Amino acid sequence: MKENRIAGFFKGVGNTFGFIGTVFIKGDWKTKLSFIIMGFGSLMRKQFARGIAFLAVEVLYIWYIVSFGAGYIKDFGTLGTVATREEPAYFNGVEIGKTTVLGDNSFLILLFSVMTLFITALFVVIWYINIKNNYESQLRLEAGRKLPTNKQDLSSLLDHNFDKTLLAIPVFGVFMFVVVPIVFMIMVAFTNYDATHQPPTNLFSWVGFENFKNLLSIGGSGFGSTFFTVLGWTLVWAFFATFLNYFGGMAVAILINKKGSNSRNCGERSW
Repeated sequence: MKENRIAGFFKGVGNTFGFIGTVFIKGDWKTKLSFIIMGFGSLMRKQFARGIAFLAVEVLYIWYIVSFGAGYIKDFGTLGTVATREEPAYFNGVEIGKTTVLGDNSFLILLFSVMTLFITALFVVIWYINIKNNYESQLRLEAGRKLPTNKQDLSSLLDHNFDKTLLAIPVFGVFMFVVVPIVFMIMVAFTNYDATHQPPTNLFSWVGFENFKNLLSIGGSGFGSTFFTVLGWTLVWAFFATFLNYFGGMAVAILINKKGSNSRNCGERSW
């Protein structure tokens, strides 16, 4: 079953790339330009609602990358190289003390890099929808059928596509406030983030599987003995806490039910 799922995943990826190649080869000039300028084909075919939406996504993404995301992505491999430092402060040419010059913040670099990667993945999905939509519109016109009007496109958001309209913002929120933090914390496990590597004062960097090696190693500088002891007690506590809560609750419920049945029987006999 697992092998079938993996094979299905790679097959789906292959089909996607194959479809993109087919669209680029068989698409007309309007569809081909949509590879670069999202929504171009829709605008040329007078589907202004779709075209403006796709174009707005591309403009916003480019603005985000240029003004914000690229600055963090470029430091993703190192998580920062300029540490926070103290330099002399001068007033009228006289040194009056020290001033702190903030350097790179490894924490923010990692966090915003992960967020940028998720936003980029979302942009790629919308880009794919854009070329698919343009190619379908092209085929529809070639078959002599009419395209949906702008009014029909907008009204569909409140009709048969209303579920997608309602779920768009919550799904985006789940990714930004649930999935991204989880991925971020997983990636922190592959760094040397600890009490001596706390941003913004100090930088931290990638260490690969070194933390897991120390965690599972027994003896020497490893934490294996402590880890397995804590893990064992955690599993014991989880088992007995679940066992006692479930079966204890069932036992209490049976006793209460039995007591209630006896009371009703006594009442019937006295009557």
